[in-house]
Amino acid sequence: MVESAFILSRNSYLISFEDLIEMFKIISGKRSEWKAKKSQSTATYTFLNFAIDLGLLGKIGRQIVITPAGFRFILMLQLHKSIEMIESLSLRQMEDSR
Repeated sequence: MVESAFILSRNSYLISFEDLIEMFKIISGKRSEWKAKKSQSTATYTFLNFAIDLGLLGKIGRQIVITPAGFRFILMLQLHKSIEMIESLSLRQMEDSR
């Protein structure tokens, strides 16, 4: 959810709930499962509330904002993904050299 909001924040800030529904559906890989608007909205709302409870996102009406803790979370997530990618590449390179 936070990653979806972060991607959308690159284009505009505040993030609209409607845009977040579409992005979250794609990012979560549920495009084919969440066909009905009601299921898309309910799932997004549920995960959004989890992120708000964790202090990663905030809500102003139907607009979403990323909190400072949310930005820190995204930076840590991106760092972790980068470390995992580098480790997998170096392991693959070691295996190829044998």
